[in-house]
Amino acid sequence: MKKLDSNYEAKLYKKLSENRVQCELCPRRCVIAEGNTGFCKVRRNINGTLYAISYGRAVRAAEEFIETEAVFHFEPGSRILSLGNVGCNLNCSYCQNWRFSQIEHIDEKSIIKYTPEEVVKMALERDIKILSWTYNDPVIWYEFVLDTARLAKKHGLYNLFKSALFVNPEAIEELMKVIDIFSISIKSLNDEFYRKLTTGWIKPVLQGTKKIFDSGKHYLEISNLVVTGANDKEEDYLELIDWVKNNLSVDVPLHFVRFHPNYKYTHVSRPLIDTLEKARELAKDSGIKHCYLGNVFSHEGANTYCRACNNLLVERMGLNATPAGIEANCRGYVCKKCNADAEIGIFKKKEENHGKIKV
Repeated sequence: MKKLDSNYEAKLYKKLSENRVQCELCPRRCVIAEGNTGFCKVRRNINGTLYAISYGRAVRAAEEFIETEAVFHFEPGSRILSLGNVGCNLNCSYCQNWRFSQIEHIDEKSIIKYTPEEVVKMALERDIKILSWTYNDPVIWYEFVLDTARLAKKHGLYNLFKSALFVNPEAIEELMKVIDIFSISIKSLNDEFYRKLTTGWIKPVLQGTKKIFDSGKHYLEISNLVVTGANDKEEDYLELIDWVKNNLSVDVPLHFVRFHPNYKYTHVSRPLIDTLEKARELAKDSGIKHCYLGNVFSHEGANTYCRACNNLLVERMGLNATPAGIEANCRGYVCKKCNADAEIGIFKKKEENHGKIKV
């Protein structure tokens, strides 16, 4: 693709003999001959040096709400600036963003060039406090995410990382230094599902998610896209619920999200709402404190309730969130009715530098 021509040298790779390189960003660890790209199609070996050729190349930034990213427990209803680029290190047969993630389907006219300074300036001018790294999968935009997120933090902005987290521990270490909110998509606990339907494998996803949780420094929410006929059985739900409960915490919000037929997976209908309701019921019975249904327009399973008195805290219609029963105090958000902790993250005063951003 002509417009993917960045000369930004990639991070996390090593040089091999005969001008080959080995990318070490994700678990594939692609060995790439001169002139070729890795699986993701956006990391290219040019004369024995690996380049991130999609650096700064993006689809158009969009202003959305934080609920779009399956994040319900940090500043409900907040506006975010969503940014995604092209390519992916997975190839899910049911991909909901395949027109961006699978590079052979991308229209060159849809690609826009941004600098980190332009992205941060855009957010500040719109008075948006959160940059959301999303859409295809920000893992393969690693270098641009790091550079922009570092600059964003200097200007008092938050960074949200929405990802399938098919990435190596070294990359996660660097991401954890600049990302405030992680929304991780765990597609199944079944490795056969991963290998057959995503072309990836489950172990590094779980290891990376636990690494983030164990750091104790980040807002973390987990989502599971429920795919008809693939991961929609009771045992599928229970495996995920048990893993979250035993390896993370019952306090971590869990979302079961309704998929729609797309890409190569169009031979089925959308899962019934009853199916997602069953998953939520199993999660609640297992002790998960906050379990949600996603891609449902109006359902109590999308609302947030007080764990102490069951007061409605946040009502959601589609992606519109209305804080109904919460108020802020010196502790954060609390229930208006019983004053219990609402367990919802709040913007904190940061060291801010709202000086001029050069473009």
